Amino acid sequence: MVALGKKLSILLFIVIFLLTGFFLSFLPNSPVHVAVKLVTILLVAGVLVYLINAGDSSQSDSPSPPKPQEDTEVGETHSIAPTEEPTDKSVEEHFQSFLEALFPLIKQTLVCNTVVLLLINFYKKKFHIRHRLSDFDDRLSRTAFFPLNEGLPAIVLKNRTTLLENRLPENEHLLPYYEGPELPVKSFIAAPVFFNDRIIGVLCADSEVEESFSREDLLILKQFGDLLSIQLACSNKLYEYETENWNTRVLFDFSKSILKVHSIAELWEYLGENLSSEFGADRLSICERAGDHQIRLVYLTGHAEGISPGMEFPDNEGLIGWVFRKNQPLLVEDFSTKTNYIPRFRLKEYPHRQLQSLLAIPVTREDQVQYVICLESSRVAQFTEQHKKILETMANLILGVLDRQEILGKMREHAQIDPATQLGNARAFRTHLEKEIARSTQFGRPCCLQLLKVHPVRGEVEGDLVQRLMGEFVSFTLPHLQPTNYIFRLSDDLFAIIWPEFSAKVALPEIDRLNEAIAQRKAWINGIVEQVTTASGVVEIPAHGKSVSQLLEKARQALAKAESEGPNSVAVYQTEEINQGE
Repeated sequence: MVALGKKLSILLFIVIFLLTGFFLSFLPNSPVHVAVKLVTILLVAGVLVYLINAGDSSQSDSPSPPKPQEDTEVGETHSIAPTEEPTDKSVEEHFQSFLEALFPLIKQTLVCNTVVLLLINFYKKKFHIRHRLSDFDDRLSRTAFFPLNEGLPAIVLKNRTTLLENRLPENEHLLPYYEGPELPVKSFIAAPVFFNDRIIGVLCADSEVEESFSREDLLILKQFGDLLSIQLACSNKLYEYETENWNTRVLFDFSKSILKVHSIAELWEYLGENLSSEFGADRLSICERAGDHQIRLVYLTGHAEGISPGMEFPDNEGLIGWVFRKNQPLLVEDFSTKTNYIPRFRLKEYPHRQLQSLLAIPVTREDQVQYVICLESSRVAQFTEQHKKILETMANLILGVLDRQEILGKMREHAQIDPATQLGNARAFRTHLEKEIARSTQFGRPCCLQLLKVHPVRGEVEGDLVQRLMGEFVSFTLPHLQPTNYIFRLSDDLFAIIWPEFSAKVALPEIDRLNEAIAQRKAWINGIVEQVTTASGVVEIPAHGKSVSQLLEKARQALAKAESEGPNSVAVYQTEEINQGE
């Protein structure tokens, strides 16, 4: 109804517009009247246009009637076709898909029996059969490589141009990608494949019919070769991009994670997990130098039959020893081509023949190999030159971690050693006493702690002379200790002696003999003869305490009591006191 009313209004204004024009035509044609005519017509026309547009918009804004729906049965569901998500493919997989799509087209276009792409392996200096499509699958060579100077492909490689042979002679060496005494084909054409103006392969086609190919076919094959060159260039760019991204990610993650390693054992575990997954290794071994001509296996994961960490072997028997001797990385792509098993560690080892490729990198400090990291895989050509470069970079980072751990070890060692006497310091004493407390408590065995304080008789030794005097004191004290004793220097003139398996009653006679020996010795310090006296406080473990703080507190109380009794006195905490005057 609304639309109908709009149409009537438009029709009415059209009539008005016509009538207005009719009456205006009777006005004179003076400038004023002409202007009046134009303004009137424009106004009427504007109203008419407005009404038309308003009618269209109202019609478009009106709700459209619902579409009839098809009847559906109860329980019927409407499915939506799933959208296939793109799957990540490697550059190799993309190139393989391209070849699988291209070769049937070549075969059909040239009406041939076999199409073969030969790529040059510059490392092995051989042709590699990259892809093939043939009606004679049973006659194709089972080996993937053959020499660059063999057969008709060698002529294409040498001349860098196409080749057409429509009458092949009886010579099984003409086409090395076939096996058997006689060739199954009579005609052959080939075109070079270039990359950056360098020949990298040969695209071949053959037929069992003589005179099968023409010059036009040769031109077509050359164009297919150009198409392959373009695809190889694109694949190479993508490969370079992916390789750069992989290198950056692997090295970044490795350098970040390796900083969290706190020990050499933790480092080996991290390498075993990380390198095996990143490089696709089935076995990882880490060996260290154990002597001038000896090597020790320190870590191993995967295929461990017949070998185990801790095993030592000479450096002149296996591949690992070769890397140690030559200080060079080693990359072996395919062990399956070797007649005999090549040992990795030693001559008499279990032959793990399923491991087909190997990559070994030395970790070198000052031109001497300290460690060798070896990756092995059951897949042929699993490791590449790119992997070797990455692992060499990692080896430098690993050496930095090993150096850091060695420095930290020395720092820990020095942190527990008194530099003047080379005895354990207070830190080492606490660590060892905790172990003795645990042992004594667990097994119910006695143990004594003796705090021994040294006093110069003259009392005039100061500064550096104190350190020299303590060194002299230790030198004539150590020979009189029991083999099971442990002695520590806690401060300038305070020492601690641990007596494992000694009760206080049994230890006292030994302490007496030690004091007598010390009293009879005199130290020579800077031209001065100095004599020392001692005072000792003794506590028994676990009778007098089961913690370091308890035992030290009670031993200090016993020591104070001994000092109050005079030189060379010994006091046992709350039990007994022995005085000995010189």
